[in-house]
Amino acid sequence: MLRLRLGGEETMRELADDILTQKDTHLTTGIIGTKYLFPVLFEGGRGDVAYDLLRQRSYPSWGYMLDNGATGLWEVWQKRTGRRMNSQNQPMLGSADAWLYAGIAGIRMDEEVPAYRKILVAPGVVGDLDHAGATLETLAGQISVRWNRSRAERRLLLDLTIPVGSVATVQLPDFNWGGLRVSEGAREIAVRREQRQVRWETGSGRYLFQMEGER
Repeated sequence: MLRLRLGGEETMRELADDILTQKDTHLTTGIIGTKYLFPVLFEGGRGDVAYDLLRQRSYPSWGYMLDNGATGLWEVWQKRTGRRMNSQNQPMLGSADAWLYAGIAGIRMDEEVPAYRKILVAPGVVGDLDHAGATLETLAGQISVRWNRSRAERRLLLDLTIPVGSVATVQLPDFNWGGLRVSEGAREIAVRREQRQVRWETGSGRYLFQMEGER
């Protein structure tokens, strides 16, 4: 994942304001900029903005393509006809797909430990999204993440598979829940809670973690 070298919270506020207010939650990036926009927003704590961009339906957006009959990614944002359309099946604007794995499902590789031997599982529980999941085949083996949030019951379930020989750090938002606890079966998990995040470590295997707060 890209590491931010930005000017901190003020820079992220300005970027989010430009996208949401000045551009009415629309992309103004091309092939190269789009690739970096989503991880920058995610790393800067504005995964909600990235999520809203991804759901946008009006021009320019991926939703606009779908609403205008696209069955693959166009080479250009706007709808064209005949020879003016260029290719209707290009991967160039498909870089947001990687954010779905790293930002929404939350499967990320530790930059200092290669080949997914150390994994950060940090699902992006953003907006009105209440469940997501992904499976990734890596050199270390298969990594699988499935999460489901119940707002009314103040509970989040995390179905997690870590390959043999790998370890993982799990990171979830704490949602400002009081009396927060994390368990796996009948076993309560010791966690660290700081900066509105909950973190704990786990080894290889399949787990069904439950995080819940007082109702």
